[in-house]
Amino acid sequence: MLCLIVQVKKIFLLFFFCFTFFANSNSQTTTNVGTEFWIAFPPNGSPWFLNLFISSTFITNGSLYSVFPGVTQNFTVTPGIVTQLSVPVDVSLLGGIEEKGIHIVSDNPISVYGLNKGFATTDAFLALPVNALGTDYRIITYKTSVANQGTCFSIIATTNGTSLTIYNHQTNSTTVISLNQGQTFHLEEPNVGDDVTGSRIQSNYPVAVFGSAEIVNIPDITCGSADHIVEQLFPYTSWGKEFITVPLAGRDASGDIFRLVSAQDGTDIIVNGVGVATINSGDYYELSLSGYNSISTSNAVLLAQYAKGIGCSGNITGDPFMMLIPPREQFLTNYTIATVAGFISHWINIVAPENAISTIYLDGILIPSSAFLQVGTTNYYGAQIQLNDGSHTLNGTVPFGIFCYGWNASDSYGYPGGCSLSPVNTVRTVTLSPPTLSGLLNVSTLCFTAHVEDNFSNPVGGVLVNFNISGISSIAGYAYTNVSGDAQYCYSRTGTVPGTDNIYAECFGHTSTTSTAIWSYTPPCIDPTNAGTIGSNQVNCGSFIPSTLINITLPSGQTGTLEYQWQLSTTSPTNGFSDIAGANSPDYSPGLHTQTTWYRRLARVDCMNNWNGAAITDALEMTVNIPVTPSVVITADPPQVCTGESVTFSASVVNEGISPVYQWKVNGIPMGTNSPVFSYVPLSNDVITCTLTSSEQCTSENPVTSSAAIITVNPQLPVSVFISASSNPFCLGTSVTLTATPVNGGPLVVYQWEVNGVNAGTNSPTYTYNPISGDVVICILNSSLQCVSGNPATSNAITLTGIPGLPASVSITANPNPFCPGSSVTFTATPGNGGANPAYQWKVNGVNAGTNSSTLTYNPLNNDSVRCVMTSTLSCVSSNPATSNKIILSGSLAPLLTFTPCFDTITTVNAKPIRLKGGIPLNGVYSGPGVSAGIFDPAVAGVGTKIITYTYTNVFLCSANKSKTIIVQNTAPFACGNMLFDIRDSKTYPTVQIGTQCWMAANLNRGTQITSSQVQFDNCTDEKYCFGNDAAKCSKYGGLYQWDEMMRYDDTPAGQGLCPPGWHIPTDNDWTVLCNFYNGNGFAGKPLQDTIVSGFRALTGGIFYLNSSWSFDDFAVLFWTSSSWGSYKALSHGMNTINFSVSLYPSSRANAFPIRCLHD
Repeated sequence: MLCLIVQVKKIFLLFFFCFTFFANSNSQTTTNVGTEFWIAFPPNGSPWFLNLFISSTFITNGSLYSVFPGVTQNFTVTPGIVTQLSVPVDVSLLGGIEEKGIHIVSDNPISVYGLNKGFATTDAFLALPVNALGTDYRIITYKTSVANQGTCFSIIATTNGTSLTIYNHQTNSTTVISLNQGQTFHLEEPNVGDDVTGSRIQSNYPVAVFGSAEIVNIPDITCGSADHIVEQLFPYTSWGKEFITVPLAGRDASGDIFRLVSAQDGTDIIVNGVGVATINSGDYYELSLSGYNSISTSNAVLLAQYAKGIGCSGNITGDPFMMLIPPREQFLTNYTIATVAGFISHWINIVAPENAISTIYLDGILIPSSAFLQVGTTNYYGAQIQLNDGSHTLNGTVPFGIFCYGWNASDSYGYPGGCSLSPVNTVRTVTLSPPTLSGLLNVSTLCFTAHVEDNFSNPVGGVLVNFNISGISSIAGYAYTNVSGDAQYCYSRTGTVPGTDNIYAECFGHTSTTSTAIWSYTPPCIDPTNAGTIGSNQVNCGSFIPSTLINITLPSGQTGTLEYQWQLSTTSPTNGFSDIAGANSPDYSPGLHTQTTWYRRLARVDCMNNWNGAAITDALEMTVNIPVTPSVVITADPPQVCTGESVTFSASVVNEGISPVYQWKVNGIPMGTNSPVFSYVPLSNDVITCTLTSSEQCTSENPVTSSAAIITVNPQLPVSVFISASSNPFCLGTSVTLTATPVNGGPLVVYQWEVNGVNAGTNSPTYTYNPISGDVVICILNSSLQCVSGNPATSNAITLTGIPGLPASVSITANPNPFCPGSSVTFTATPGNGGANPAYQWKVNGVNAGTNSSTLTYNPLNNDSVRCVMTSTLSCVSSNPATSNKIILSGSLAPLLTFTPCFDTITTVNAKPIRLKGGIPLNGVYSGPGVSAGIFDPAVAGVGTKIITYTYTNVFLCSANKSKTIIVQNTAPFACGNMLFDIRDSKTYPTVQIGTQCWMAANLNRGTQITSSQVQFDNCTDEKYCFGNDAAKCSKYGGLYQWDEMMRYDDTPAGQGLCPPGWHIPTDNDWTVLCNFYNGNGFAGKPLQDTIVSGFRALTGGIFYLNSSWSFDDFAVLFWTSSSWGSYKALSHGMNTINFSVSLYPSSRANAFPIRCLHD
């Protein structure tokens, strides 16, 4: 079992390998980055899961597809983030031909890695894009150490019709098979010691090839740990011959295992300059190396480095892995790698030529040269650098190699950090042109082109060409060939000593002929380093011609003859300069200047073909100051003064300079001091001026004199005020108006009234108020004129004398009040202190009414409001005019009357008399045709529409009335047995003749339906119940009525009640006659219910019992009579469906029974 053979590994973490993607300076170089891949997963015991990890320097979309077991996935990749895809473990190869190729395509270039994880055995591989695949491969793997977990190789076809020739080096046998696109072929040799290394795969179309072992010990089972190993192999065309190895860090010094596979006979292997073996095509050579080593071969080989099992590496850390070592010919200048999460240490090995040292940066930080160790006596160096988790970039100017790996206690990973996969193995010739070039030291750049071809004379693109230069000094350079097979290298030389260089190109061990570069020296043409000096700045007020700008010191530091060019600028001393035509001397004489201008001089040597390096002097400024015009304007404050007052003059100046001089003059005589302000007491018509002498250096006129200011002096005017009263003496309680008459008050005079020394009134020439006898009034006037005397002025004083007044008053009375509406009311006014002829104004509801009289008579309305305003004719009265008391008239003596007919308003001339009801208040009198003692007799009234009036007179003998109409119609011909038409509501009823009586053959259905929760009462509305509150029961069985409602609240036997005109409520005697027709009450029930025998059709529709329950539905019925039984009961007749009798019941009047009406 596996556990007896291998050391148990720690579960391998999800990301276990070094992600590699890079940018290359030459787009023709083929790398592991691409847009199309065909891959497969070789077997790994019992894998747990298979993962793909995809990265890119672009945002890109892509897809993954496999025929078996049917996988289709789309993916998106973001730069800096690894995209993980999982595929079913069923896609692992089993053997022979299968449909298990995995096709990956993307929009932009990506890098792809595969992870095959099982229990204690995990490995991964770097996928190669389709454009890097080939048609000729040799297998490299390791010998089988666990039976049935053998050494393997796998092949994936990229094109239909792919023909494979497979040479198995283990069995020395050849097999030919055919595959279509996506098909795989897998072969495993399971016996211990089997090894398919050296087997050859040839195809007519490019294929992908993997070398692997399901589980293997390295170098043998004594080392303990075993692991799955797998690599996608480089095609033969990309193999190399020059290799540098660096030991794996983090392990002991016992070294690592290396294998080389050859594809040609007679391949010599040289390690550190010493030949160690010669192998033939398909053979491999295995060796253990420690330290830093160089490996060279005479023919192209494939090299792999193996990490040994932990038991053979000092028992420090890690498990076996296999890592392909790209040759020096496939190195690059830029790499991006990402470490694998979950490992305790991460490392990179760097291999670089000497001229790359001190040019390689890790994550932007220069790797110090001290980190590198020389590899033997070669010019190559190696370094081991530990990394932190995460993504890292490495950049250099010369191609170098990167290998990344990491360790756990029982885990490891290792992969080349990237490489070119260009077809270096096809290179057969290198030529260099031109054979000779000449150049100037410090000036020229010389370019040589190497042309690379294969053995068919076809150009080889994308391969690295090294250029070696010796002579003046040694230089090493490189370039990649383009599609035409050309690689160009350019260089220059500095110094003063002429010499010759020899240049040759090398690619894949093939060297060109030597070309020659002849370098000569010409003394330099040097511009001056010091521009010299050219005079000083000049200033003038206004336009001027500056003095000649003379050379003070000449330029220096030059080699050669000096030349000059003068420039000017009107912008600034640093910008806007342009050449002055013909100004090429050491000195320069400017012309007339109207604006400020700057000059400078350029100096160069005559061997220069431009002025770019000329020395430039500091700029000189020729300043043209524009003359300014001073001015002065004077103002007076105030502009006018009164005699004896001072005035202040102020000078407003323009362009006065820093230290101006002021000279004030009054009437031409100098006055004041050297100040912009001058104050004095003027006389009328004084003339004032100010002369300004500006301190500005550049003026157009100086000094300047202001315009003359003439001052006006106004004389002083006396102020006074006189007041008068509108009435004095005055009636006490009345107002007095006082009027002020000003003298020299001005247009905005201010008045202040005082009453008894206290301010009163407003700023007005008049003052009105109600004074008290003895009040003393004055007015103080404040003139608005400027030049006045005696301001403010106080008026004369007025003492007001009051005469007491008599109060005016008036009162009114009404007769009568309250009143009967429609009758007149007389109002009488009684004046107080009204004088001989007082005036009266009556007002009704605020509106003038009546005449100038002490009385007013009119027919008022209820709630009228009446007043009287009396104006006294006395001279000194108070409260004049006087307003009387208010009288509100009440017409409430009239009765409030309503008349709602509580009787039929349509009847026939032969109908019973009708008791009139409905007038409110009660106890009024009904009148009209056929009316007597409250009874309307249709026979007396006769046919037609009759007006019935209800009149009511109250205790105040005020009467009111309302009228309604009754329509009396002729009696229509009627024969019993025909349908009865009720003229009141147009309902019809069947009738039946029984003996001498004519009965309705259906129950009465009149009135408004109310619910069982309501009570029928005397409200002038005919009301009915329907059994169960169901209106349909009324349609079938008629209404149910309490006795008083049926009788219309009139106990008269045989009255009409609710019956139609000409019909009445039957008495108890009427029912006796009916029953006797059928042999008395004991037998009449059956025929009265039978619809054929009697036609009476007494339906058993039930009753409403005492306003509380519905009873006897479909069992019994009771009919009312108009015969009362005391005050609370009345007689009724009932029958039911189970016997023949008609029973007599004294029933509560509160029961509701149906009604059968009997013809009068």
